[in-house]
Amino acid sequence: MAADEPPAPSSAMTPTPAATSKGEFDNSCAMGLASGQMVKTDCSVNWTAPDGKVYCFSTEASKAAFLKNPDENIQKAKEFFLAKDLTKDNAAAPAASGQPTAAAAAKPSKEFTEEDVNKRVDEVIAQRSKDGAFVFHDPKLDADLNLVFEQIKIVRGMQGYGWFANVIFHDKDEAKKQYAIDFWFKPEGDQLTLMDIRVQKGPKQEGDGWTMITRMPVAWWWLPVQEHPGDMEVTRGWQVMSAIHTYIATHKDTDGHLGIKDDKTGETLPLDFVEIHQPVRHLKKEGEYFVCTDFRKPGSMSITTSISG
Repeated sequence: MAADEPPAPSSAMTPTPAATSKGEFDNSCAMGLASGQMVKTDCSVNWTAPDGKVYCFSTEASKAAFLKNPDENIQKAKEFFLAKDLTKDNAAAPAASGQPTAAAAAKPSKEFTEEDVNKRVDEVIAQRSKDGAFVFHDPKLDADLNLVFEQIKIVRGMQGYGWFANVIFHDKDEAKKQYAIDFWFKPEGDQLTLMDIRVQKGPKQEGDGWTMITRMPVAWWWLPVQEHPGDMEVTRGWQVMSAIHTYIATHKDTDGHLGIKDDKTGETLPLDFVEIHQPVRHLKKEGEYFVCTDFRKPGSMSITTSISG
């Protein structure tokens, strides 16, 4: 379009701030889009790609994170932005009968932000706190942790999977004994529903001090961050793990137990979910996936491994 405009006088050749602030994705933060969230910016923080396209960022930190893998992040941002546009278009086009389309009916009634997630984290901590400590039952240790909140370190959104807040706590009786704990929320209507809470990093004593180390196996929602473009087996793996974890989270009883039938005895056992192992096995001929998942019988130290397909 600029080529169709008549040449401007030399005094007008210096771009105005408005002319330099127009970026891709309607000036939304490119790193935010790549992480599954829509964040509008004034594009004062930006980056020009080799093809001349300008990408905007909400902060310098977002820009730095984006530039660690710009090609992959651009692709993720495009996919999320297009998905948002399709949802908006479907919502604006009612069916001939005058009823909203299925896509419009399924659209969340609220656009959630990082601030909403932070608020929900605060609510969950308050609800589960006793005597000044957040009480969390660690399924791997089969023990209650009494923790003191320090800070929300990072909040990430994954389109179609929800929001993940990584929160730092320390032991009530030992301030240097820290934990990094993930809170998984899924948008449902105008609410953020808590799906699960998992330890991402736990304390390890080193001499007179403590350090945090990543707990293995890594939760599935961290795997997309580690994958490389074109690594489809990893992508399929975390998607399968997500489906299994979602099933567990939505089928637990009021006590947090999942009923699993023992094929040999016919008995249904109420079990506590511990963790999902990697890697996910893919039987290409049958088109099925298998993954080892650990459960524990309540009150028992022994762990049962289940194979899910």
